[in-house]
Amino acid sequence: MLRFQHKVNWQEHHKMLRLSFSPDIAVDYATCGVQMGSVQRPTKPRNQWDRARFEFPAQGFIDLSDARHGCSLICCEKYGYSVHEKTMEMALLRSPADVDPHADLGTQEYSYAFYCHALPFAEAHVAETADAFGTALISCESAKDSILPAFSLFRFAQGRLIIKQIKPAEDGQGLILRCFEPLGCSASDRLLCHQAITKITKCNMLEEAFQELSPDEEIEAKPFEIITLRLELEA
Repeated sequence: MLRFQHKVNWQEHHKMLRLSFSPDIAVDYATCGVQMGSVQRPTKPRNQWDRARFEFPAQGFIDLSDARHGCSLICCEKYGYSVHEKTMEMALLRSPADVDPHADLGTQEYSYAFYCHALPFAEAHVAETADAFGTALISCESAKDSILPAFSLFRFAQGRLIIKQIKPAEDGQGLILRCFEPLGCSASDRLLCHQAITKITKCNMLEEAFQELSPDEEIEAKPFEIITLRLELEA
């Protein structure tokens, strides 16, 4: 992975700063990140609307992959992208006259990465890599040997589902874990925890329970499904 960090004093008008990568990967579709999922967009215009489109929105990453390997452009701070055949582009800074003539003026700091992987998209964990790249690392002191060198509070055994958020339940009863299926296919996986899980309940987004699960059974997900779980742990 190549990491880039820019600090720019942008004082331009009627100009745009873009970056471009052209990996030697010829495919018909690019995979583009959206919140808790992805969409595919054509790399060649199929109609007049495609030819007129300057860029499209994406969140976290865009990826060009064939059956053996691929490349991803990762950024969690910029959202304007374009793909034309083998060329991937991202808008970094702009100064339009309309709608906001003061857009991006001043000092701007941002970072992005170009990630090459030796696996097809479905096996390269691009979404997890983009999430990790965009999440700040927070360090704190702890008692010696209180945390193992390789430690995860929660994880899925096969990595088929991605954990997005963990928080206390709104009513104070247990923890809420929100996860999703990232590839657009049905999947099931078992949730592992460093403490024994005594109860798992499926909830809706309002944390209202509708199905109780066994702590030992696999969590089943539909394509791109977002799942909310209420967990009770052994004291």
